[in-house]
Amino acid sequence: MTRGYPHLLRTLAVLQVGLAALAALGQMLFMGGNPGYLVLPAVHATLLMIAVARAIAGRRWALICVLTLEAVSLVGYGLSLAAGALLPWVSDTVNLTGLLTSAVLPATVLVLAVLLLAHRVPAVPPPVPAATLVWPGGATVPVPAGPAGPTVPPWGAGPAAPVTRILPSGAPR
Repeated sequence: MTRGYPHLLRTLAVLQVGLAALAALGQMLFMGGNPGYLVLPAVHATLLMIAVARAIAGRRWALICVLTLEAVSLVGYGLSLAAGALLPWVSDTVNLTGLLTSAVLPATVLVLAVLLLAHRVPAVPPPVPAATLVWPGGATVPVPAGPAGPTVPPWGAGPAAPVTRILPSGAPR
């Protein structure tokens, strides 16, 4: 069920960070070039990208961090709307772009993180290489086994291939 969700989570998080950076730069320019307006969006973007990268790697704490960051985003947008309703001179213009970037996108990332947290499977150990490529200088590169045994990667498959021999795992050079 969660086959493509990690990639979708990363894509939406990158989109959210890019849109937040664009909004922060615009706010900084309209506020006289004060770089203080970039601090919180930069911290939020950095934490979100680190958390998403670790969540894709299967870390439970990172998914909880993504949930927290997106909940803070949604609560902040709700508080902004509430402040605008109470104090009209502070109001935020509600339009489709603002609604999509401030409410729908964080809510979608939050739902994806909840789905990944609910359907998280234990990490699979990395496969053991079936063979080792030995380069002319003596450097070795592990090669995973394909369906018909060890395979040669595309960079070593040409007529000027730098591969000298393929050894089974654990065989002496």
